[in-house]
Amino acid sequence: MITVIPKGQKQGIRGSDIIFLSYHEPHAEKNYSLLLSRFENAKHVHGIKGFINALRTAAETATSEYFYLVDADNVILDSFDFTYDPYLENRKSYIWKARNNVNGLEYGYGGVKMYHKEAILDVIDQLGKKENFDDVHYFHCIGDLPYTPDYKSMDEVASITIFDPTAFDAWRGAFRECCKLAGFADALQLTPSQIDNAKKRLDVWCNVGGATRYGAFVIDGARQGRAFGLENQYHQKKLLLINDFEWLKSCFERRKPTILLQTNTIP
Repeated sequence: MITVIPKGQKQGIRGSDIIFLSYHEPHAEKNYSLLLSRFENAKHVHGIKGFINALRTAAETATSEYFYLVDADNVILDSFDFTYDPYLENRKSYIWKARNNVNGLEYGYGGVKMYHKEAILDVIDQLGKKENFDDVHYFHCIGDLPYTPDYKSMDEVASITIFDPTAFDAWRGAFRECCKLAGFADALQLTPSQIDNAKKRLDVWCNVGGATRYGAFVIDGARQGRAFGLENQYHQKKLLLINDFEWLKSCFERRKPTILLQTNTIP
């Protein structure tokens, strides 16, 4: 289902559409309502299976040259108003920092994105024409986040990412992100500085936030994801299992009894 809110006032400096993207997230409607309370013309794309397919639908829904993409687990900060002018640097992709609600990290994980509509649709089309896991851009788009090669990471924190509404969501989010932080360095040809930053973030994921509601599941997912990423860091196709929902669910169900037994002992 695609829900489109009728357009009225312009969004952002050049009228960039704001598109809220959801699939099965428990708090999606609540977070969309919060977004609408400030930006009444935000559009809602819902229920498209597969992130690449969902991103394509979001881009095709946009009627502006650039559009913002807001994930369903995002709560936009009052300080962020979607008025960035993409023509200041004329890049085709931008990503803002998000504050992690469990461990306090602030970086691109779960952040608001801004895409040039035609440029990102072209990237998506190209992904469907080849399968080259040795190509850095291809692997990044398939394994992590579709983007254009000229993307820019923004310094501003735009939102809070609340990725843990259920035990499974908490475990899955941590597993996927920590697999990337631990195992993607070779595939993405990261610099020593980028690898160092990834290790610092990984350490926080694996050790901070255990006292939150599903903190034990976050910590376990982070540690399991780290182990899986390190074990398969030179096996790109296996790393991409993190995009397989059913595989992740089965991994979670195997870990769940152990996590429940250890809830009081996980730091």
